[in-house]
Amino acid sequence: LRLVSLLGALAFAASAFFLLYRIWGLISPLVRTAILAAAPILGVVATAFAARRERGGYFAAMAAAFAFACMALNLTLLGATFGVRSSPLLFLALGAFALALAYAFELRLLLFAGLLCLAWFVATGVHDLSGGHWPEALQYPETVLLAGLVLLGASLLTRAAPPGFVLMYRLVGMALVW
Repeated sequence: LRLVSLLGALAFAASAFFLLYRIWGLISPLVRTAILAAAPILGVVATAFAARRERGGYFAAMAAAFAFACMALNLTLLGATFGVRSSPLLFLALGAFALALAYAFELRLLLFAGLLCLAWFVATGVHDLSGGHWPEALQYPETVLLAGLVLLGASLLTRAAPPGFVLMYRLVGMALVW
């Protein structure tokens, strides 16, 4: 049932993306900004509503994944609309948003997404500090190695985390180190 809820969340997020993609050129920048600002907020409200109404967390995970996808779409399209240069700070914002949702509603799927975003931010930051261009950070595995070591170290410090969170820190950290 968890796999089905994950697929449902992905389908829901993809449908929102393709709807906005289809009508994007037809609407004014003010309406675009309002849609992009409201979508993640509505996703968080839907997540809170689903988390209160249901014990299993399936619908809350779907709504949170939708909110995360809307936030990613928000940051990307607002940057494109207003001509903002892309930056690795996007991944810091996405990681913080995903971790906030994960800890607020005890969702491991969002914890996984948040840890990957923060690991990518660390890897791109290290690569940027060493003089490289940030989108090329995956070509140098040592940048990802540092992010994995940071996550493994963080798993030792997060003792009062919800069930399964410490294991997720360790799994993502070991996968990045390997």
